[in-house]
Amino acid sequence: MRVFICADIEGSAGFAHIDEGTLNHPDYAYFREQMTREVSAACSGAIEAGAVDILVRDAHDSTRNIIPRCLPEIVRITRGSPGDIYAMMSGLQETAFDAAIMTGFHSGVSDGGSPVSHTFNRKTDYILLNGTPLSEFQFNAYTAAYLDVPVPFVSGDMSICEYAKSLIPNITTVVTQTGYGGATTSIHPDLAARYIKENVYKALTGDYKSCKAKLPESFTVEICFSRHQDAYFNSFYPGIVQCNSKVLRYVSNDWKDVLCMIHFVLDK
Repeated sequence: MRVFICADIEGSAGFAHIDEGTLNHPDYAYFREQMTREVSAACSGAIEAGAVDILVRDAHDSTRNIIPRCLPEIVRITRGSPGDIYAMMSGLQETAFDAAIMTGFHSGVSDGGSPVSHTFNRKTDYILLNGTPLSEFQFNAYTAAYLDVPVPFVSGDMSICEYAKSLIPNITTVVTQTGYGGATTSIHPDLAARYIKENVYKALTGDYKSCKAKLPESFTVEICFSRHQDAYFNSFYPGIVQCNSKVLRYVSNDWKDVLCMIHFVLDK
C-alpha cells in the first residue's frame, strides 16, 4: 500500500492563534513539534495497516515545519514549494497512491469553527465553490478525486471534521480541537497522537476505497477579496469575470482548470 499524507498545522491539538504557526515566533517550536508528532502517528498507523511507501507533504506556510528525523524511516517527505498546480497535494500526481490522508486541518475562510479559519491565504473574505464556502480540505479532496485517489482520514478541528463527513460519508476523523470565537478547546496532545495512529490504522484497514469525493460536473468559483486592489489585479486571469470591485467569478467543467486558476490567483 502506498499512502500520501498532507500535513497542516492549525488543526493540531492546542493550536489557537496564527502566531503559533509563524516561523521565528516563540510558540512556533512547540507547535511544529506537535504537528510532527501527529504526522508521525499517522505514519505509524499507516505502516501497521500495511503501507510500504509513505510520502508526507509538509503543506503549512513555509512548508518547512515537520522535523524529518522524528518520522519512521520508510517515510519520504517533501519540504519546500515545488510550484506546481497541485499545491498542498503536490506529489500525489507523481505516483499511483492507494490513499491520501490529511492531518492538522482547519475550517475554511468565513467558517466560525476556528479562530484561524482561512482558505489558502488571508487575502479573502470568502471563497465559494458552487455556492458553498470552500475549505482547503474540500479543495484537496477534489484534487485527490481528480487523481483517482480516496481520502479515508482527516484530523483537525470539529467543524472541518463534520464537513469532511458530509463530503465523504465513510471518512474516519479525529477531532483534536473545537473552536469558538477567538479560542479553541483541545484534547491532550498525547491523546491526539494516539487517536490519530489508531484511526489511521482503522481507516486503511477498512473500506478506504469508498472514500473518494464525488466531483461535480461543473465548477463555479467565486472569490471575494478583502482589498479591491487584489480583485482588480487578478481579474485579468483568462476566463475570470469581475462581478464587482471585490468579487471575481470563474467557471469551468475541468478541475484542472480550477487548479490552474487557484495556483495563479490565490496560491502565492
